[in-house]
Amino acid sequence: MNFRSEIEIQASAEDVFRYCLNPKNLKNWMDGFQRFKQLSGRQRQAGAKLMLVFKDKAGELEVNEQIVEVTKGKLIRSELSNKNMRTQQSFRFLNQGGTCKILIDTKVQLRPAIFNLFGFFVKGPMQKQQGEDLQRLKQVIENQTT
Repeated sequence: MNFRSEIEIQASAEDVFRYCLNPKNLKNWMDGFQRFKQLSGRQRQAGAKLMLVFKDKAGELEVNEQIVEVTKGKLIRSELSNKNMRTQQSFRFLNQGGTCKILIDTKVQLRPAIFNLFGFFVKGPMQKQQGEDLQRLKQVIENQTT
């Protein structure tokens, strides 16, 4: 399943990119994010591998992240995986002349493959969660610049 989320933030694309690139900031805007552990490579650079830990009502969820591509101020592409899914995400940071538009393209493959037949049940909630995370990101960044 594929979906896109977007938001415009009152800050430069470079500032928003830099904030998103730092995994220490994830707790400020990603729902349920608890902590991360650098597994290999340079922090948030292409080839780097991290373990991200999220918590929800079901408990803790560990997600492996590999950074696929980083273009300074413009793009972060990563692959995330755990036992239940594999996700490819692309964060694009578009300079809008004083503001930044973020586009997140997400492709999710559920595991085992048969679960993809039921993807339409989880697509809406996943997209909603991503949109709520972006709203928090917008608030955090805009509150820092005011």
